[in-house]
Amino acid sequence: MNKTNLYEKLPLNLFPLNVLEFDSFPKDFTLHWHEHTEILLIKEGNLILRCGDKIINAQKGECIIINGNELHEGIT
Repeated sequence: MNKTNLYEKLPLNLFPLNVLEFDSFPKDFTLHWHEHTEILLIKEGNLILRCGDKIINAQKGECIIINGNELHEGIT
């Protein structure tokens, strides 16, 4: 992955699990990548996600798993 300006550095913990919840919508995720696997659970509404060359429209109750080193962005 050569796009070092899009790299998102995450803290290294013994058990690296980071839970993010957003109170206000819409919330966008700018184009980025990181070495960690990312799991997205849609609790309300929907998420339009671009992951690599694919566009994914996830609805409430669905889960998306993004591999490490994969460029991705989205909007809720």
